Amino acid sequence: MNEEISPMPVPRNQLREEAANWFAIMRGPDAHTHRDDFNRWLARGALHRSAYNSIAETFNLGKALKGEAISNRTGRHPAGLVRTLLACGVGAILLSTGWYGLSRHYPGLPFPSETRTNALAFEARYATGIGEIRSFILKDGSKLTLDTSSVVLASYTQGERSLRLMAGRARFSPAPESRPFAVRADTALIRANGSIFDVALSGNRQVSIISLQGPLDVQTQIESGSGDVALPTVTTLVAGRQFSAGPDRQTLLQPAPVGKAQWIEGVQAFNDVSLADLVAETNRYARNPILLDDPAIGTLHISGTYRLRDTEQVADQLAALLDLRVAEESDAYRLRRR
Repeated sequence: MNEEISPMPVPRNQLREEAANWFAIMRGPDAHTHRDDFNRWLARGALHRSAYNSIAETFNLGKALKGEAISNRTGRHPAGLVRTLLACGVGAILLSTGWYGLSRHYPGLPFPSETRTNALAFEARYATGIGEIRSFILKDGSKLTLDTSSVVLASYTQGERSLRLMAGRARFSPAPESRPFAVRADTALIRANGSIFDVALSGNRQVSIISLQGPLDVQTQIESGSGDVALPTVTTLVAGRQFSAGPDRQTLLQPAPVGKAQWIEGVQAFNDVSLADLVAETNRYARNPILLDDPAIGTLHISGTYRLRDTEQVADQLAALLDLRVAEESDAYRLRRR
């Protein structure tokens, strides 16, 4: 699926006010409750993301000039911050700013090291449905493979090839060329050229990056509860290593789990994992999920290699290995004790 995004035009003043309002909300104490609505607003098109990034740029500029952050510390709706942002010459920035790279925003602030790029040359959306694994050849010859229920937004400018993983898991195989290849997933920014790597983004904002053919530079940034932002940190990831970052901003660098790279073939290996975890991974691909009749069954541990897109086969394998039985229902496979 390859859909070009053509958002309906929005008056500049309205778009500017919406962007300032979202920027203030996403810096407030209730940001997590608005994140899905905010991501939908961003996904409406290039102008929305450009407007948001212009607001963020204004914020960073004001912080740099004054040596302090314009932040919302009240715990209430940050109307004062919205007015401040709108008064800081945002209109002029919006009129003069072209495409600022696909969704340079992450929930918080953009990375300070990023710079403005040239006019938008190409923008597209790639997505898969439940149980689907699909590969795409991008405009520059790069290869993108999406796991089940995954979404990637792509924009190419004269200065950068920029992609953003919005949900699910993807494998990126950049075609070598002069423009940088950048992938964003929540708070992580991956820069690579000629490397092959997987990026996964779970519902709890856990980001996992595996280098299959490195090296990669992974940039992350920590925002404190008061709204202050620390300098970004860059981790070099070589082939066979995995980088993980969670919503608490704790990062972990470790060897990549064996068998993780096989997902592209619909196969995944598990080593001594709980039945509950294996079932949860299988159900990502399932229209008729596997259910556990007794939660205690989920604590059993199991190993093996499974074709996760064949839910019925996985259920039968699990039942045989753990001496359970499968009750096939109209919309599920239920595992029960014998």
